[in-house]
Amino acid sequence: MILLDVRGVRKSYRSFGQAPVNALNDVYLRVPAGEITGLVGESGSGKSTTIRCILGLEKPDDGWIEFDGIRIDGAGKEQRRRLQREIQVVFQDPTGSLNPRMTAGELIGEGIRVHRLRPNRAAERVRVLELLRLVGLDERDIDRYPRSFSGGQRQRIAIARALAVEPRLLICDEAVSALDVSVQAQILNLLQDMRDDLGLTVLFVAHDLAVVRQLCSRVAILSDGHIVEEGLSGEVFADPRAEYTRQLLAAVPIPDPPVARARARERLLALAQPLSLEVSS
Repeated sequence: MILLDVRGVRKSYRSFGQAPVNALNDVYLRVPAGEITGLVGESGSGKSTTIRCILGLEKPDDGWIEFDGIRIDGAGKEQRRRLQREIQVVFQDPTGSLNPRMTAGELIGEGIRVHRLRPNRAAERVRVLELLRLVGLDERDIDRYPRSFSGGQRQRIAIARALAVEPRLLICDEAVSALDVSVQAQILNLLQDMRDDLGLTVLFVAHDLAVVRQLCSRVAILSDGHIVEEGLSGEVFADPRAEYTRQLLAAVPIPDPPVARARARERLLALAQPLSLEVSS
C-alpha cells in the first residue's frame, strides 16, 4: 500500500527583477506504508521544498500530493486537522524546535492535549511517561527543561513529541546529521524499532548515503529538483543507473582504504583466473 504519493510536483520561486528558480521539476515519489524510505540529495537539490509541499506549507505550481488517498492541496478543514496529526516531522536541530520554557513533559504532552487524545491530565501524564520510556529516557526526565539534556536526548524528546499524536508518517529532516556517530546509531536503532513495533512509516531525508543504506529499505535520489533514480536500497547502491547516483557513491568515504583495495584486488584476480575444467575418464 502506498501511503504517500507525490505526482509530478513542480515548484518555482520568483523574486522581483530575477528569473524564476525551479526548486522542484516534475517530482514523482512513492512512500509505501510500514517502510523507511530515504530521500537523498545534496544541498540545494530540493529536499526541503519537497518536505514543505508534503506538509502543506507550500502549494505546488503543478502536480499534486496524496496522503492515504487525500489530496493535500484540496483538503477540507477536518481533513487538514487529520493530516496535521497523522504527518509529523522531526527537524535537524532539536534545540531550535523545542521551546526552552517548556519541560519535556509539557513538550510531549502538548499535541495530546491539542488533539484531545486523552480524557484528562492524569491520562495525558501516563501517556507522556510511556513515550519517555519508549524513546529510552527516564521517567524522572518529565520535569526537566531542554537545556539540561544532551543533543541526542533532545532529539529523543523531539521524536517522542512527534509520536505523541500517533502519526502514520514521520518525516525525519536530516534528523541525525548534527549528532555524534554513537548518538546517531542510537537514534537510527530507535527509528527501526518504531517501524518494527508500531508499523510506523518514515520518510528519511538526508545527504549521508551510508546512513540511508543502513536504515532505509527504499531510496529516491533527488538532483536539481527531480528524482533521477528510485528503487530498493540494495539494488540502487549495488547497481546505480544514474550518473549522479554513481558520483554520490564515489564520494562516500572508505573507512579502511588499504583493506578495501586489497579486497578489490582479490576480486579482480579471481575474475582473471581461467576456468579450470575437470575431465573425467
